[in-house]
Amino acid sequence: MGLRFLALLALALLVGYLIKRTLASRRASHPQRAPAVPQEMAQCHYCGVYLPRKDAIAADGKLYCSKAHAAPGDHPPE
Repeated sequence: MGLRFLALLALALLVGYLIKRTLASRRASHPQRAPAVPQEMAQCHYCGVYLPRKDAIAADGKLYCSKAHAAPGDHPPE
């Protein structure tokens, strides 16, 4: 009875070791991504959508999300 317990304990330890080694190698093979750098955001004066300020289109002192919204015409009243 005691020999069977020792054999099962040894088998359980071996399986645990193999699982731990496999998980550690998977983590090492997938490099961490660099954290995202925050960007300054702007709001479209026409529709209100937020977009990165570097992608915004400036017209008449206001920022827009697209050329269609920056075009003169029926803009919402201020």
